[in-house]
Amino acid sequence: MTYDIIAALLVCLAFISGFQKSIIRTLSILLSVLAGLVIVIMTSPHILAFLEASFSEFNSTTTIGLLIAFVVVFSLFFHSILRFLWLDVSGKGRLGQHIMGGLLLSAVMVITISAFSTFLEHASLLTKSTKDSSKVYAALSPIRDQSQSLWKDIQTNARAIKTDNYETRKKSD
Repeated sequence: MTYDIIAALLVCLAFISGFQKSIIRTLSILLSVLAGLVIVIMTSPHILAFLEASFSEFNSTTTIGLLIAFVVVFSLFFHSILRFLWLDVSGKGRLGQHIMGGLLLSAVMVITISAFSTFLEHASLLTKSTKDSSKVYAALSPIRDQSQSLWKDIQTNARAIKTDNYETRKKSD
């Protein structure tokens, strides 16, 4: 029951935030984060290889922290560009744009809650009684299953890219 209340509050807060920003600003934020993620994913093998060569002590915690920092920096950069480009677009007085912004951010929050519940489950922070009594956990099951298969596909592709990059470097040496 507590899980359901927390999830409902998060979705409501996301709707309110998206409603206040309207669809244009909400899309701007989401596109910025997506662009930041794509850029970091595409460049992370090169960035990490450079950092590992530059610093003698380089562990996985530092790697994760740096990748998160890069996502934030690139997202802020793209967001500032989009805000400048969409400066003339005003969502004031248009109820439809505000409602769509709220719905879009709510949908993103539902997907985020689903992915986060998978993390909670793997970390053994979500008990069996909570899972059994929660209606939200059961409703999010299809999204959680799809995100797990997507994550496995991403990991498989990342390993294939790493292998291809290694083989390409080996051939060039």
